[in-house]
Order: sequence, then structure tokens, then C-alpha cells
Amino acid sequence: MASNYGWAKNDILEQVYLDELFILSRLITRRQINDYKMALAIATNPHTKDPKTLWRTLERQERDNEGKEYLDAEFDAAGLEALKKKLQRQGSAIVVK
Repeated sequence: MASNYGWAKNDILEQVYLDELFILSRLITRRQINDYKMALAIATNPHTKDPKTLWRTLERQERDNEGKEYLDAEFDAAGLEALKKKLQRQGSAIVVK
């Protein structure tokens, strides 16, 4: 913590709760991994045939690690319309526009 955030030892011992310690350590690890991946991308990309492939792979892994797989999903307009019609037929209190 001291080397990553620049905090004094006493600040860490006296002002960081145990549950915050786990969260902060995961954030530190995630940031270090991202730094390593960026250094790897910078070192290897000039020597690859398709440099964008590595970048897409790193972005996909980051989304997977963050639990943001839903960003890869496409919008399902037909499914939304089917849901609207079903809600309208049931006469629910939800106003569908």
C-alpha cells in the first residue's frame, strides 16, 4: 500500500479497515496487471502482423475481468418489441412507450 499509494505505515495500520484492505489489494493487482499488459503491447506490437488483434484481446480480457461481458452483446430490437407487447397484453401498471 505504501509503495502504490504513498501512504505512511501508520496511516495504513490505523485508517484502513480489513474489508477495505481486500478491495484495495485487488485494485492494486488489477492496475499492475494492466500496466504489464500495456508494456507487453508496446513491446510486441511493432513486431506483429496485425497489432490490433492484441489490443482487442486485451480489451476482451479486461471486460471479462470486470464482469462487463454485456458490452459485447448486440441490441435485440425484436426482443424488446416482444417484451413491450407482452406487457401491454397483460395490462400491467407499467407504461410502455
